[in-house]
Amino acid sequence: MRIRTALFRLPAILAVVFMVALTGGFPGLVAGANAELRTVTVSTYPLDPFVMTRDGVRTGFTADLMDEIAKRAGWNLTYKEIPDGSSQGLLDEVIAGRADAAACSISITAERLKAVDFSQPILSGGLQIL
Repeated sequence: MRIRTALFRLPAILAVVFMVALTGGFPGLVAGANAELRTVTVSTYPLDPFVMTRDGVRTGFTADLMDEIAKRAGWNLTYKEIPDGSSQGLLDEVIAGRADAAACSISITAERLKAVDFSQPILSGGLQIL
């Protein structure tokens, strides 16, 4: 009997949680209607096909992914291009506090894990023999 009652109430509870989330009741989950956009600085460098500029528009696999994350999180992205074009240069910007995130082709190593947090890998590369 208790299980049946709980299952009967579950849709109503989920509907309330969803409505609270939509109105900004859970900070960070959904940007509120009157919320000010948070500016997030992303260090990057041009590297096809991850980050590139075509007709004055930043595009590429990683740039498009970052733009979609920003849209869903309610962020305003500012890209900061690193002139040396190295993964370590990108991470140095984050470590020094001059950027909030780094986005490009960055390999996760044990040494880098000691200094910064990484998302889950979005691409697996390497030498493969068939």
